[in-house]
Amino acid sequence: MSDNGQRPWTVVTGASRGLGAALVSESLAAGSNVFAVARSTNSELPATAEKTGNTLVWHRADLAEDPEKTAVEIVDAVAAAIRTAGTPATAVTLFNNAATLDPVGLVGTGGPGRTSFALAVTLNVTAPLELTDRFISTFAVPEAVQNNLVAPDARLTVAQITSGAAQRVMPGLAVYSATKAALNVFTAVAAADIEIQTRRSSITPVTVVAISPGLVDSTMQEQLRDSDKSQLPGRSDYQKWQKEGRLRSPTVTARAILSRLQEADFTPGEFVHIGS
Repeated sequence: MSDNGQRPWTVVTGASRGLGAALVSESLAAGSNVFAVARSTNSELPATAEKTGNTLVWHRADLAEDPEKTAVEIVDAVAAAIRTAGTPATAVTLFNNAATLDPVGLVGTGGPGRTSFALAVTLNVTAPLELTDRFISTFAVPEAVQNNLVAPDARLTVAQITSGAAQRVMPGLAVYSATKAALNVFTAVAAADIEIQTRRSSITPVTVVAISPGLVDSTMQEQLRDSDKSQLPGRSDYQKWQKEGRLRSPTVTARAILSRLQEADFTPGEFVHIGS
């Protein structure tokens, strides 16, 4: 945090609960202003912002509805919030955290959930792709510095919250695994694209990484434990992990993620696994 009132800004999607809410809270505690995106609000986070003295802007949006238009609205609103604060951002970090686990079930069984394939792809893939693209074209271009949106040496980061399921065969989670694998590949290629543009001096460097948070005590884990065993053969594993105390709290996980992002040894487009 600088002495002239400049602050880093953190953008979190899926911010109302679980890991998203923890990323908001811990970012505020670390001295960052936060732009939180979710379909609903969280009544506890404004008090956290007041306690820390940092700004919390809440933006209600459904990323599954017209993700291209919504991405433009969100990133433009972030830029407007930074301008309202009156000083260039020393860093801007985007956490693409919003996602859905549905549909859970064996491929080919049909029935309830079958029609949510498109929703899963829209929320888990299309939305973060659109937000990443808009983020880079807004904050990494020379105009962002010229217009005092970001400081000349601002650190720009896009962190895709992914999953170990993207790298493992987990029966019953084909759609979720596929969408997270797609996000991983996009992240790697986007990082290569950014390197090319950075060498051409057309944009500011952006760190783009995919972060797997590990075993988190979340609503997704609860959903997995409560799933129909005939549709999720590995259900007993999720139940065992909870009984053995292997699930970390969202707060502990958020702190670990923020700490890791402060390090400078990322390989462009890297897949980073946090914890066990």
